[in-house]
Amino acid sequence: MIEGQNTIELDQEFIVLAIPASTLELEISATVWIDGKAVDVARSMSFDEVRAAIKEAQDGYIPSDAIFTLTELGEEELKRLREKYPEPEDV
Repeated sequence: MIEGQNTIELDQEFIVLAIPASTLELEISATVWIDGKAVDVARSMSFDEVRAAIKEAQDGYIPSDAIFTLTELGEEELKRLREKYPEPEDV
């Protein structure tokens, strides 16, 4: 912590944010509403935190414009499941 600055814990929301691939450290600044007034806050991320965040995004993030298609095997399985579990209006 930098002398003269306070550390506070705030509720967080997650967003998708693009950063340069070569990022070593990151500082995020925001203006938040606390006790009826706007307050400037910041969060710093170390090299290890940045790398961990990038890995987590690579492992778990699916873009909103992603398109998924069924393979032949998937189509066969879907057909089998539909025959086994027909929709009520199909019965």
